Amino acid sequence: MRGTDDRALPLSAAAATALRASGDDSRLTLLAAMLADPGSEASAVVRDCGADPDEVRHAVQTGTVPHREDRLPPELRPARDALIGRVRYRGRGLKDRLLFSVLARQTNHAARPVLWTRLEADERAQQRKRPTRTDDILLAMLVTHEVAAAYPHMTHMAKDNYGGGQALLAQRIDHHRVRAATLDDRPDEVPPGQILRPGPEWTEDTRVLLDRLAAHPANRSSRIVQALS
Repeated sequence: MRGTDDRALPLSAAAATALRASGDDSRLTLLAAMLADPGSEASAVVRDCGADPDEVRHAVQTGTVPHREDRLPPELRPARDALIGRVRYRGRGLKDRLLFSVLARQTNHAARPVLWTRLEADERAQQRKRPTRTDDILLAMLVTHEVAAAYPHMTHMAKDNYGGGQALLAQRIDHHRVRAATLDDRPDEVPPGQILRPGPEWTEDTRVLLDRLAAHPANRSSRIVQALS
């Protein structure tokens, strides 16, 4: 097969069979043909996404959208929608907005758990029209952990970098309890911008991030963990 730039593109036997069976240029017809083979890579990818290849094939052929219960509760869906590209994170300031307007649809947030946590925390703070706090970071870590667990095919090689959320869950601290926790109005002694500073010390391991949050016991995140432990 040749691409639009006239380069030869190798095809597996299953893909070649599906391409011949599709009979036209329709992407939907080609998808249906690929999913006709339960052993194809396309069927495997659909299964990894938590869907039934036969159900997807039927939907493609009939033009109907199957009704499925959402696997996530409402409070986790905004983070999920950002992960799969339904909505975009706005970031902080004009620079972030310009960056995400270009990159957001090509970015897999689950591959960078700490950056995803920061973006989710910033979004929460923006909705409340205040600066981002470390308790926002703590909650975002748990939210993104739960969403990543529901969409494991999105984490790729980053699956071992979600230890922060796992450690909190092991202490029976989940996003429900963090949302319900109440604190006094004392601000963070060390704000998130000093803990999550771009540069050589940046990490994409949420376990490392949790340890850095815990290093400041007077901060809001540490006080919540202490209250819930």
